[in-house]
Amino acid sequence: MFIYSENIYTPEGIRKGYIKIKDKKITSIQEKININENIGEEILDYKDCYVIPGFIDNHIHGWGTGSFWKDGTVEAIYNMKKDLVKEGTTSFLGTTGASSIQKISNTLRAAKEVLDRENLKIIGAELIGVHLKGPFIGKEYKGMQKEECCIEPDINILKEFSDIIGEENIRLITLAPELKGAEEMIRYCRRKNIALQAGHTSATFDDMNKAVEAGINGVTHTYSAMRGFHHREFGVVGAAMYFDELYTEFSK
Repeated sequence: MFIYSENIYTPEGIRKGYIKIKDKKITSIQEKININENIGEEILDYKDCYVIPGFIDNHIHGWGTGSFWKDGTVEAIYNMKKDLVKEGTTSFLGTTGASSIQKISNTLRAAKEVLDRENLKIIGAELIGVHLKGPFIGKEYKGMQKEECCIEPDINILKEFSDIIGEENIRLITLAPELKGAEEMIRYCRRKNIALQAGHTSATFDDMNKAVEAGINGVTHTYSAMRGFHHREFGVVGAAMYFDELYTEFSK
């Protein structure tokens, strides 16, 4: 099968041509094709429509008729997969909130069941792991999170989560760097190749500096649910602007 477009987005720039697909994989992008050599091949002409790589969403609690955070069931995750791909998202990290340990554990069990099936047949967008956006966050900037479920970073609890879903499937964690145990967890996670972001946090610029030195990677929904910018205390927002090491996520 071939897909034609005048606007194909590639790492080298925008180009026009034919995308060749074989066994559900892109094998080449050609400026021209020989029709006689490809008799019987389906050609989809998208004219000047944009053809871009699928979006990867690393922070999504739910979409359409499925909620990873609120429902946390296999059915809910499959509904997310079905609905997300319609919007151009081809893979995502199911994202928790600050729920009880039992609730998060149940959600991780459901996610593990879906992840185990992904190797067999991918239906809709692919679940590629989870983002723990809670419970290791601060109460001062809890936002919509339950205050009683916001707890200090605890590596033993994280290990319990890992035992349920598999260490390799916890891809990202949002935590509050100012909390007791945060620096230890950051260093532990970086050794395990788990990315970390600061979020729902009252961290000072100094707290953020220490977190960056420990290995934190980014900031979750920058400006929202965190210490803002002040000329005498740059806070999390100032750190997001200052440190090149930090990926700064923004939400609408």
